[in-house]
Amino acid sequence: MNDLVSNLDDDGDFGVTFHAVYPNPASENLTVSFSLAKMTSMSLNLYDLLGRPVSSIFSGRLPEGEHSITTNVAGMIEGVYFYQIVTDRGTSMYKFRILHG
Repeated sequence: MNDLVSNLDDDGDFGVTFHAVYPNPASENLTVSFSLAKMTSMSLNLYDLLGRPVSSIFSGRLPEGEHSITTNVAGMIEGVYFYQIVTDRGTSMYKFRILHG
């Protein structure tokens, strides 16, 4: 259930290659794995099903290469959420699920 929801950029070159979000569904920690084609300023944000911001996980510059960002979701309510990757080249949103127990 980690389907791409949107990829909004000018020329199709987003600069981020999504690898995985795991585990999905998550209960304690959620890891987003991706690679960057070059050094990039980016942010990673979480939104609820209604599109309301839940958390800003990361904001800063990362070098070219493979990356994984992990966040704790144990205190979040069960349900469907979206994580958003934003760079100067575009925005992508993917969905994931939180399931406790």
